[in-house]
Amino acid sequence: MSEITLKDIAERANVSAATVDRVIHGRGNSRPETIERIRRAIDELGYRPNRAAAQLVRGRAWRIGVMMPATPISFLDGLADAIPDLNARLDGQGVEVVLRRTDNNGDALRFASELEDFASGLDACAVLAPADPSMVEVVRRLTSAGTPVATLVSDIPTAPRTLFAGPNNEDMGSVAAQLSLPALRLAGGMAVVIKPQAVQDDHEARFVGFCRALRGNSVSQERIHVVTYPETNDANQLIETVVAACRDIDTRAFYLTGGRTEKLLRGVEAIDAKGAVRIGTDLTPISRRLLVERRLDFTVAADAIGELNDAVEGLLRKLNEPLWEPRIDKRPIQVFTRFNLPGL
Repeated sequence: MSEITLKDIAERANVSAATVDRVIHGRGNSRPETIERIRRAIDELGYRPNRAAAQLVRGRAWRIGVMMPATPISFLDGLADAIPDLNARLDGQGVEVVLRRTDNNGDALRFASELEDFASGLDACAVLAPADPSMVEVVRRLTSAGTPVATLVSDIPTAPRTLFAGPNNEDMGSVAAQLSLPALRLAGGMAVVIKPQAVQDDHEARFVGFCRALRGNSVSQERIHVVTYPETNDANQLIETVVAACRDIDTRAFYLTGGRTEKLLRGVEAIDAKGAVRIGTDLTPISRRLLVERRLDFTVAADAIGELNDAVEGLLRKLNEPLWEPRIDKRPIQVFTRFNLPGL
């Protein structure tokens, strides 16, 4: 098939090639109906601009930022470690990915302020951030100023973000609930959800999905016990939090919705809840080892590195194709046990 040109799009949309060029590159003030005709023609013809040629015209690479908490947990460290490989894969395509990790994730207002400062030197930005009103406002300002923003792993659904790259977190919680059902039906008892005190959309959505699925399978809300842990890496404090909250509960299922899995699991092990199913979140080197050691029974995960790639690729496409509107394609969810770990 021959390469689609601006002239082909112009003929299909019944406008001039100059108008197509202006609309595609976001210049001028074309009428909405003209933009829609050109968008439809692009979709029908399957036009994709040549990134290398666009870079030559632009004279510099796009700078796409990735911002996430500096919390030293395996999941976030794995995402950060993937940035060099991502840059290597995108070499020659006119893009540079830069990383910033922030200690301000416990303070949403400061996190939002740092994001705005970081994005001031970028063309686009992906961010893993809390769903806080201050974040919504910063994302609104950035997108209004022409800086596309992708939410990564944890969505901010009320913000006018350009795209979300992550899983359906409610479905992740629902899958965890289904995995816990046999133990709950066989022996009664409680399901314990262990989640961070800091409100994050992904953890809260997993919790909602978990509770909804259990209620839908005749497990009452009264049989779901919630344990929240503080923003700390102090192993003793995390262990004590779990022990204090669960020592007198007949628990048949534990669901850990986020990071610090091994430290929290040591609290679970300290109360000697024999026969209770233990379900973690995210496939990391730590969760792989815990599965192999039979300290975790299941890990419910999505491909986090794939989500990072989706975010950067989506932002790069939006920069090169301003008319492109992302579809909401969330990453599929997988369940891992010690028997089906990739690479074993």
